[in-house]
Amino acid sequence: MLRAFIRASICRTAFRCTPKSALFADRTATCSWLPRYAVGIAIITTAFFSSDFVAAQSLSGKPALLSESMTRDISTISEDNSASSAISLRESGLIELTDMPVGGLSGETGDTKDYYIDIGPGVSTLVVTLDVSTGDPDLYVGRIFPASTDNADCESVLSEGNDEECKINNPVEGRYYISVLAYSSYDGAVLKATLPSPPMAPTITNITPANGALEVAFETGSGSADSYQLSCVDPSLRNAADVLAFVTEPETALFSRSVMSDTSVKVGGQTFSSAKAFHESGLFRTEGRRCGAMERNAARQQLLGSGPDRANRARGAADCTNTLTTISPEHTQPAGQVLRIPVYFHVIYKADGEGYISEARIRDQMAVLNEDFAGGNGLSIQNTAIQFDLVYINYVQDDSYFEDAGEGGVSKYALAVYPSQYLNVYTNDSSGYLGYATLPAGSAGGGGDGIVILHETIGGRNNGFGYYNQGRTLVHEVGHYLGLFHTFDPEGDCTNSYTGGDLIVDTPAQLYADSGAQPSTGCGPSSAIENFMNYSIDNAMFTFTSEQTNRMTCSLVNYRSNAYSTSSTNTFTVSGTASPITVSGLVNGRPYNCSVTATNTAGTSAASPVVVGVPKPPSAPGTPIISRVDAGDRELNLSISVPDNGGLAISSYSASCSDGTDVFAASSETPSVTITGLINATPYSCSVSVANSLGDSPASVVVGGAPEEAPITLPLWIFVEATRVNALKADDDS
Repeated sequence: MLRAFIRASICRTAFRCTPKSALFADRTATCSWLPRYAVGIAIITTAFFSSDFVAAQSLSGKPALLSESMTRDISTISEDNSASSAISLRESGLIELTDMPVGGLSGETGDTKDYYIDIGPGVSTLVVTLDVSTGDPDLYVGRIFPASTDNADCESVLSEGNDEECKINNPVEGRYYISVLAYSSYDGAVLKATLPSPPMAPTITNITPANGALEVAFETGSGSADSYQLSCVDPSLRNAADVLAFVTEPETALFSRSVMSDTSVKVGGQTFSSAKAFHESGLFRTEGRRCGAMERNAARQQLLGSGPDRANRARGAADCTNTLTTISPEHTQPAGQVLRIPVYFHVIYKADGEGYISEARIRDQMAVLNEDFAGGNGLSIQNTAIQFDLVYINYVQDDSYFEDAGEGGVSKYALAVYPSQYLNVYTNDSSGYLGYATLPAGSAGGGGDGIVILHETIGGRNNGFGYYNQGRTLVHEVGHYLGLFHTFDPEGDCTNSYTGGDLIVDTPAQLYADSGAQPSTGCGPSSAIENFMNYSIDNAMFTFTSEQTNRMTCSLVNYRSNAYSTSSTNTFTVSGTASPITVSGLVNGRPYNCSVTATNTAGTSAASPVVVGVPKPPSAPGTPIISRVDAGDRELNLSISVPDNGGLAISSYSASCSDGTDVFAASSETPSVTITGLINATPYSCSVSVANSLGDSPASVVVGGAPEEAPITLPLWIFVEATRVNALKADDDS
């Protein structure tokens, strides 16, 4: 009976531990209450009667310590009492935790303090903290009493001197028990239970543009927050599934005709039975109909009339002009980084339906473009780290635009949408070429910048257009758009250097264009029949080179800096602990939809209402405003507000006032300027300007004001004395 009594009693007070801290370094094996069935049977009988700490031997051989108070608790339980009696005695001492922390906690090794908290419906988080001053208490929280390693929903058993915390997300309605167990003696601990709620959504109050960045200021919503996250979305970079809502595709049976290789083709006064027959003809080869980029760019420069070196003057110091390539590690993308170019398609078709291209066919073409530029076609190993996002498909029925006139004619370029920010692709009859494109040096961002391509070549793999049925005509033209020349440029020249030929050395010298699937050897080595910038048929070409990739990246950085993003997604995020938060890596001139969320231990708020911001390079400040004029004795004080600081701090505030004859001026480093030396009661016309490190702002709108002499203020004692004299006089009169 005595053995049963000891087992039933000590099971509620003994605990098993593995060593931690310096002597007991491993906290992964934590302390826990011994279950009733697991207490070591061999307990030294004399330990029961000891007045000091007692070592009770468990089955595992590890000591469990019993405090003196615990042994006294055991002695009060009769032999007939069960273990549940000990639990009842312990539970009767439970303390309810409220909003107020419980401080001044201390205990000796093995001591336990028990608490509880009742959770109502809809609580998102329960957080229990134990701030530790000295010593090593541990924390257990659970729905079963007493909370211990065996049944706790959360336990925090950090080493000596560390604060303990238990967080339970979505706690169930009902009672939770909290136990503070002294692994070793401790003193000055504070126990607190909180039921935090997620904060309310912040509100954006201001967005300040900067160079490739936005500084977003916001007001916090109700409820405390530990951190905030700013997200700015580039709406031009949409997922493929998002494009449908931005397509104006006509719905008519007229446009059901498909592009097939047996469609007759009429070029240069000759009619061919099919596109395939035309591509096999001498006319196609001799007239260079594969691509008109070089011819059209030469014509474009002549049309612009700015001299033969105009294309290089735009960025003469760049590493990728029209006469020079410098291979630079600066133009090698870091692993995982992708340059993304937004694409705007203009499908130009005739009233009879000729030239119409379905949305599905354009999507297939975009897939080919991305696959070939990523080196994912199964043949190429060159990943350019350049990808393309379809932004919009603009369907235009216009017979005159469809019959392409090239440079100087009826211009489809009237359809252009921000060519400095988007790659504009126009599909029509392409003047009999398969396509042509503008080069970045000399054309980037201009009204005619972009690609014109024969509508029949647009599509995915095996799209039915003869030898050019793999969608690679657009891949070739995008190469030009990004600064590449033909592998055989200029024809008849075997120069292979960074200042001659195609300005690329890792493409072999090539005398003339290859129009089939077999390489040529006019310059000695075999030509790059596989290169996208040759005139090979689609099935023969499949790759760019490493140096071509470097030059294309250089072209984006130097000439088309607003036409790409370095994000792999369209969302740019950054976190902070307070307002404002700045997000960088954005494209200048491109609008971003920005919102802010707040987060605490209970969760994350809803997003704030969206506010649009547009990053821009720093500039001189915008026009300031005189927000207030205060008149003084022979002076005017002007308060100045600056809606646009140009993205840089204001370094000086200047003001001037004139009476029509004389001008009085002053300046300050603060937004308050005082003009002195004026004549009271005389009207003055005043304006202000501000400056930052890049220059001065325009002058503000003129505001009038007149200085005035301050009223004479008598000392207080005069009023007191006058009041006393008047009172005495009134008494005498009575």
